[in-house]
Amino acid sequence: MQIDEILNSLDWQKAWKEVATSRPQSRIEDDSNNKLVVVFSCDGDAWIQIEPETNTMKRCCRFRETSTGGGESKRVRQALMILALAIKADNKDRPQRR
Repeated sequence: MQIDEILNSLDWQKAWKEVATSRPQSRIEDDSNNKLVVVFSCDGDAWIQIEPETNTMKRCCRFRETSTGGGESKRVRQALMILALAIKADNKDRPQRR
């Protein structure tokens, strides 16, 4: 299946309502206490961040909303929305205790 077929099959308005109205979605990786964070700002931009286990500097990237924000990575932003929803579901089904 092509990526566009997958992305075009999803209800983006419903997905947006879930990620836009929720707090940042984060999950600790399996091999350390590094944390992956995905958040959508009120203007629709997607942010992905790595929070290291130690108190070193966080690293983040922003993918702007493509229709009004000048973004150039529509599929990446959509994939981050899917990732945020997946993290939210995993946190509900399998909360992490560390």
